[in-house]
Amino acid sequence: MNEDTEKNAENFEDDKRRDTRLDFNLMEARGEDSLGHIFGVAKNLSKSGLFLSTEHTREIGAEFNLTFTLPFDKTNVCTLCRVVWVEAFNPDALKGPGMGVSFLDLDESIRDKIIQWLKSAEE
Repeated sequence: MNEDTEKNAENFEDDKRRDTRLDFNLMEARGEDSLGHIFGVAKNLSKSGLFLSTEHTREIGAEFNLTFTLPFDKTNVCTLCRVVWVEAFNPDALKGPGMGVSFLDLDESIRDKIIQWLKSAEE
């Protein structure tokens, strides 16, 4: 892991604690990069990223385009993401394999929708 990747992972961990995340019923997400297709299920969402449950993990720092539909209003989203942490398969773990990704170019209108959704869920 290079210095920039370590810094990005640290920043994401800070964001993870700072930004509200909401678990929800599963949302299909798809991505693609030079290694091929990425299929998974997003299990939570924040304004800065999501956790993608998948066996098709990538290395920390990898970037790819991710498409998914917002679970609360069916808006289609396509955004560039960066992998900031990876959960490897562990048969003894309650959580399956996957990766935490941060959004790199999420449209502000989509970010605002997510923020409003998170606020309404807190009420």
